[in-house]
Amino acid sequence: MSSAYIDLPSWVLISCLAMLVIAFLLTLIRIIIGPGLVDRIAALDLMAMLVLGFTALFAVYSDSLHYLDILAISVLVLFIGTVGYAMYLNRRYHD
Repeated sequence: MSSAYIDLPSWVLISCLAMLVIAFLLTLIRIIIGPGLVDRIAALDLMAMLVLGFTALFAVYSDSLHYLDILAISVLVLFIGTVGYAMYLNRRYHD
């Protein structure tokens, strides 16, 4: 299977990388100065999603579809982690 259908100009990849880096830094600031635990957990979840965005961007850049398997597994683990955080917060604040 050829992956030649991914033919993006380099400026698109660089601008996507720049936007992801800016979002990552803003999320890091939210984790550091977040007013509460809920804000920090939401920012940590967003940071994990941004890492998945970096993985997808690297898969497009390297022209390899093998990284998409890693991406799919990471999405499942991230979802389970988010559900775990939600259950923890539900028990902590409602008990």
